[in-house]
Amino acid sequence: MKIANRIACIGHVRKNEGSLVGSNFIILEEMLERGYKIDYYDSNARFYPKELLKYNDF
Repeated sequence: MKIANRIACIGHVRKNEGSLVGSNFIILEEMLERGYKIDYYDSNARFYPKELLKYNDF
């Protein structure tokens, strides 16, 4: 049985930000580096993690 490695997430994510917003970035980046596919949904462009666009699976 193969386990899916695709995740949908929503929330505020921004690099070099404090608390939850910054830790969300670190978690998503680590998951992308480990081969997960991330479908990110957030309408607030202020917190969009543009740095993660370098990953094909984001």
